[in-house]
Amino acid sequence: MAWSAALLMALIVSLTVLRNPVQVTDSLVPILKVQDASTWEVFMAKIDNVGFFRPLYWVQIKLLLEASGGRYALAYKSFHVLCVALLFVLFVCAARVRSKDDAIAFTFALVVLTGMHSFLGMVWEGYPVNHYLEIAVFSLAALVLCQSSGGVVADIAAALLFVMASLTLDSGLLVWVVFVAARLVGLRGVSWRGVAMTTALLAVYMALRFVVFDVGSPGVGERAVGFGFSRIEPAEIERRFVATGHLYYFYLYNVVSAFASVFLSEPINGRWMLTQRVIDSGVDRMVATSIISALVATGLLVRFAIARRRDWAARQFDHGDQLVLVCVAVALGNATMCFSYVKDEVMSTAGVFYALAVFAAMRGALTHWTAVQGRAVVATALTIVLFAGSAAWTIRTTGSQYQMLRIGTVDRYEWAHVDEWLVRQHQTPTSAHGAQLVHDLRDQAMHTRPLSVLYVPRWAVEWFIPE
Repeated sequence: MAWSAALLMALIVSLTVLRNPVQVTDSLVPILKVQDASTWEVFMAKIDNVGFFRPLYWVQIKLLLEASGGRYALAYKSFHVLCVALLFVLFVCAARVRSKDDAIAFTFALVVLTGMHSFLGMVWEGYPVNHYLEIAVFSLAALVLCQSSGGVVADIAAALLFVMASLTLDSGLLVWVVFVAARLVGLRGVSWRGVAMTTALLAVYMALRFVVFDVGSPGVGERAVGFGFSRIEPAEIERRFVATGHLYYFYLYNVVSAFASVFLSEPINGRWMLTQRVIDSGVDRMVATSIISALVATGLLVRFAIARRRDWAARQFDHGDQLVLVCVAVALGNATMCFSYVKDEVMSTAGVFYALAVFAAMRGALTHWTAVQGRAVVATALTIVLFAGSAAWTIRTTGSQYQMLRIGTVDRYEWAHVDEWLVRQHQTPTSAHGAQLVHDLRDQAMHTRPLSVLYVPRWAVEWFIPE
């Protein structure tokens, strides 16, 4: 049942990804930049990029461009779908579904995974290679490796996994967090020797990034960010925090907000949008759905933690405990990486592990429900709560699919005006080769058939649109 449910969900997400065109924003310029360089030149040019250390991300763009044979959209979308498939396969493997209760809990966890606000950004964008999705896959692979029987091969695989993840995206360091946290809670697949190897590689990474190439970290004044109930521009960040010497307040807000967003589904991109919506217009359908879903899922985690607290104090961890505690570690690590700005996509790996933790908590709740079936009041109350949570997360999952299709319409429209956009970005191709690449990508985008906004019912806006 678990594999069937995961296959169905992966198929739905993949078909939506394939239906949408490669977007102009965040995808076209990277493709143009690597077009005329060799793979080695791309790697060396991007290894000392100021603020960002992700050379393998650019190498992947180049390799897919070369392998496409002119069918650029197909190449990038196929790789995208491959990553989606790997995400769901590894999610099933990490959950370890063995019983009927496991299968029911897994189905619930699956709609939590796809209904998370961070899932949308993790899946729909291409960049043109979706590196956030890749990091979620790498991190799940690390967890599955820790759950394996172990050995020298597992330790070597752990080191290779860390190298690939860390050079793909900054948040690839979460792979190391998974290895350490998993080992501390009793998962023996990666030995202490393997953890030591990845820790040594982490030290090398830090030396290369901050000493040898002096890449540094993303600056706080590079983009507008969510703060409180609004978005603040770089100039305001400079005035309110940098100039006053209170930048650490800004960092603390970002880390706390990022961590809270995993368990409360709020704030969104650093901005407390749902709270503002309640203040301005009360609790509408979408707000109610978000509140109920977050309260039920995180409430299950709290109940699970309370029930297992004595075993945790005695360092006796079962499979469910391990999933929950690794989730907390990943969420903390992921939130720390958001110190300069909060972005839902950056927190997407924590969102995936949150869904795994909810699986463990839901399984525990079902076991408790079986034990209290003779007590009618308690059993009825628990049934209502679980039903409400399941319904809310199912609505959120449907909303994610709707928004992905809706975004595809916007992406296709942008290709109709790509020349004007390139002029505004000062990125107009200067070579015939570059101009032909833009022409081919636009032609391929125009042949896609995303959702038509004419067929979108009005009620969908009330349920699914966050703003």
